[in-house]
Amino acid sequence: MKACCSSQPRDRSFFFVCLLCVTVLAMMIQTAKCQNYAPSMDDGSVWPPAFNPSLFKLNGCSTTPLVGRRKTFNVGPGQTYTELNTVPWLSLQAGDVVNIFYRSTPYKTYVGLRSVGNSTHPITINGVTDSSCRRPVISGDGALPADDAKAALWGTWSGGGLPGSGIFIFWKSSSDPAEHTPQYFAFRNLELRDCRKGKSYIGYDGASHPYDYFTGAIYAVRIKHLLIDNCFITQNGNGLFTNTRGQSENDYSSYLYVRGSKLDMNGYPDDDHEHNLYTQAKRVLVEGCYIGQAQGGSSLKDRSSGSVIRYNFIKASARALDLVETEEEYYKNLQQDPLYNYAWVYGNVILNDENSPTGYSGRAIHWGFDNTLERSRAGTLFFYGNTYMFRAKNGYSTDIFQLGNEASPSSPEFTIACWDNVFANQPSHQGSVELRVLTSHGKVTMKGNNYIDSRFQHKRRELGVAVTETSSEHGGNLWTGPSTVLDPMTFKPNAGSVLIGAGNSFKPDYSQIEQANPDFKKENLERVAEYYTVSGGIAGARLRPNSLALNVGAM
Repeated sequence: MKACCSSQPRDRSFFFVCLLCVTVLAMMIQTAKCQNYAPSMDDGSVWPPAFNPSLFKLNGCSTTPLVGRRKTFNVGPGQTYTELNTVPWLSLQAGDVVNIFYRSTPYKTYVGLRSVGNSTHPITINGVTDSSCRRPVISGDGALPADDAKAALWGTWSGGGLPGSGIFIFWKSSSDPAEHTPQYFAFRNLELRDCRKGKSYIGYDGASHPYDYFTGAIYAVRIKHLLIDNCFITQNGNGLFTNTRGQSENDYSSYLYVRGSKLDMNGYPDDDHEHNLYTQAKRVLVEGCYIGQAQGGSSLKDRSSGSVIRYNFIKASARALDLVETEEEYYKNLQQDPLYNYAWVYGNVILNDENSPTGYSGRAIHWGFDNTLERSRAGTLFFYGNTYMFRAKNGYSTDIFQLGNEASPSSPEFTIACWDNVFANQPSHQGSVELRVLTSHGKVTMKGNNYIDSRFQHKRRELGVAVTETSSEHGGNLWTGPSTVLDPMTFKPNAGSVLIGAGNSFKPDYSQIEQANPDFKKENLERVAEYYTVSGGIAGARLRPNSLALNVGAM
């Protein structure tokens, strides 16, 4: 009994120690919850990912810095690092965050990136806006190399072309294995500009060098899992460039996500090889963006597989959408993807306007190939829930769609399947321009409900290639008539319009795609009724609720 009684003080001490541990643990958990850790990234296990409107910053503001799950590097006035060049970019690790704080003058550094993150611990390069939602600006005009890149002469071993190719440049170091690929990087809340011919950068030798034409604000020799979120990218050669060279079985990019960003006026008036987005990767998603005109090339050029382009406002330049074949050389990494021959374009507003800085496009939407028929994306472009608005009084002709290359016959499998779209010609902007649905090759199949202005011809007459009108076979309607059904400024249906309630008129059969792709999720390709995109008054696209509760686009 005495022994038992003598143990009671020790029991009480143990109880209080346990209570203290539990209290400290609870405080640590609460502190962790309060930390503004960098968000995780999609791991690509399902394609496409579901649309999530909560991910979008409607006003572009992000005034709170993120916290890295490993390390945090703060750059800016009064921070640990005052300039970007001293950050250890080449040795970043999974879970690291680089916060770049807004200041009134641009940062001017170009950076090499080679590290590997993961979906729960991505490497995040995060802009911290001021209270007026102004993003920190990183300019390539007069940019210095990052200290670690200069010390390692990074990129010179692979032909010497990487310095001067971009602001953020993805590749490997000379000591990395041949198959090394940077992975899981997120860029948030940044303005990237002025990496272009006509500007210059400081080389590793300390001298000033001119940029060539083909540059990119973000330039990736290859990258896997890249997110661009709430960024403004302008006045570069290419806004975003990702490559897939196909020189080995690992030489490809994959899983690119461009969300809620503005890409506008990249490229050159005298060259059509540079674009706002120029992507070549396995699986690409572009959503909720303002994609403006490129100065000479296309608004969006894509040589990828399984591309999904949804809920964007797109202004046509040379083309609005140029969705063509991969240029990989020896290994068919993208061509072996079962989704290579398919793409989805839905819920977009596409404006083709002669009053835009570079005028209007003669062939706005291109599918299939532009150079090499053998590598064609020789399947179906699913085009639905979009509003296409044409504005021009002067000119010869314009086509909505082009399939393949004019100089080479199209593959018989080339098809664009259309439903729930409006193809309009603004009444106040009608003139002598001949309007056509299709150029010379391929087949556009109208399924379900579609509305097309009666001024559009359904074929290119001199070649006699007809649009296949099959709406009645699918219980739908191909309406023709004036474009007064649509408000030309908001792109919403006017009161009493035949468009109201006319969406969801067709359900495609994806059974073959599902059988070949265990990760394919057709439910994530259904439209979210309350969202559509319009141009905001600030840099960056805005998502706004559709008060008529219709499907995105006009229907």
